[in-house]
Formats: sequence, C-alpha cells, structure tokens
Amino acid sequence: MRVPLAITPPLIAEVTREAVEALGLAPGMNMLASFKASGITVVREPGPGPDHS
Repeated sequence: MRVPLAITPPLIAEVTREAVEALGLAPGMNMLASFKASGITVVREPGPGPDHS
C-alpha cells in the first residue's frame, strides 16, 4: 500500500497491508516515519519542461 505523508517535501511510504494492520494505521492519524538512505527511490514528477508540454 502507498501511504502519503503530509510533509514538505512530500513523501510516500510503501508498506504492506500486514504492516498497516499491525501498526493500526488510519487516514489522518499522526505518525513518525524513519528510513535508511539506501531505501529511498526518487521518482520525478511529470510537469512542464523541455520533455513535457
């Protein structure tokens, strides 16, 4: 499951359904996110620029 984090810059955490259930995650609840730099995947958001119109 993808869980968007309401922070700047925006981040999306990918977690298993089992983890969501085990952690009791629900929309709108506050949580603390931590991660290792080696676990980051950067995805470029499409937008205006030389490659997009």
